Amino acid sequence: MKYNLVDIAEEIAQEGYNIGLFACKFFYQESKLESLKNCMDDYIVNRFSQRLEYFAYEHSKISDKEKKEFYNDLVTNNKNLNYLYEFIENARRTTYEMQAKFLARLSVELIRNKTLQYQEAELINIVLQLNDMDFLSIKNNLILPENTMDRGYFEINKTIDYFTYKKCIKLQIFDEMTKKNFRLSGIEKPSPNYEKNIHAEYAIYSHITQDFMKILNEI
Repeated sequence: MKYNLVDIAEEIAQEGYNIGLFACKFFYQESKLESLKNCMDDYIVNRFSQRLEYFAYEHSKISDKEKKEFYNDLVTNNKNLNYLYEFIENARRTTYEMQAKFLARLSVELIRNKTLQYQEAELINIVLQLNDMDFLSIKNNLILPENTMDRGYFEINKTIDYFTYKKCIKLQIFDEMTKKNFRLSGIEKPSPNYEKNIHAEYAIYSHITQDFMKILNEI
């Protein structure tokens, strides 16, 4: 059975803008989550149910007015429909809970603003390359000042921290401090904190650092 987007938007309005209902009916062409057991095993369905709870929790912070405007806009906005599908499908498939929580929180920006900024769109693919250990390592070991022009550092306490640091540089979650960075930011002397901690690497803000860390700190 095929479901019409306009009809679904009206139906979820009556259900309090239930993101799970929308996903099942439009993306998976089933009337409800339980119906997915016809094509998925119980474990996958139960895990998906938990992942949808992350979305429901985050979306509960959004006003009904904002959600109504977003869902009505989906009828003609294929880009946002694709974004929403990417959030839900990647959250459904991922092994890692932190990825799912991050995507659920990022979807809030899409609904509130009816679009994603460039750096927010980049985050979708970036977070899918991080595992739960990476998220925890970044949360615990990345020390950044409030001033984006200042340098911070990334503590290396375990082997995993070093691998996470190198992955973050590659993904541009933050940038590595180099001589060129020193010159561009006017930095002449190393950070005192860095001097005290020989097991650390310099880190500075990239174009996505603030958006990434804002969401990571919230989840």
